Amino acid sequence: MAFFGLTALGPQSIFQSNLLSIQNFTLFSEEEYRSAFAHASAGAEAVSAGLVPGILKEVFGGRPPAEEVAGICAELGEEPVTLAALLAAAGTVAETLKSKSQQNVSTGEFTYDLRRHARMEFSPADAYARPLTSSQQHGWEPVDPSSMGKRYPKKSSAETRYADAMVNAGEDPF
Repeated sequence: MAFFGLTALGPQSIFQSNLLSIQNFTLFSEEEYRSAFAHASAGAEAVSAGLVPGILKEVFGGRPPAEEVAGICAELGEEPVTLAALLAAAGTVAETLKSKSQQNVSTGEFTYDLRRHARMEFSPADAYARPLTSSQQHGWEPVDPSSMGKRYPKKSSAETRYADAMVNAGEDPF
């Protein structure tokens, strides 16, 4: 559909467009990083770590994925950042995301894991940016137990306690 110019209707493959390994920093050339870094540094050799999210926003041409920005900032620390350090950190974060999104390399591995009922190493929440189906929406974000209402445990009635006592004594209550 993209050749008809119908990209406003959404991506052709929702799975590919939400895959975190696709949304990584390897999509951009070194020249794009160099241009954004030069714009932020105004000719200096290094910039402060606080300017890194702005550089990434310029590279992405919009808001970059929050997980990747957090990973880059954690990788770089609080030291002044050079272009080489930024590129190295972007490569490290991209490789981490790529390894999370692709568990099986071949169909043989996939069918072997499927027959053995082997669990995936990472959950879909680790591999995709957002839930892809309506059934994945439930449980995608962890629930805070304090936000749940007060729970009332089941209280046994006199009849239930009597039947339990009969079963424990070895009698059939029916």
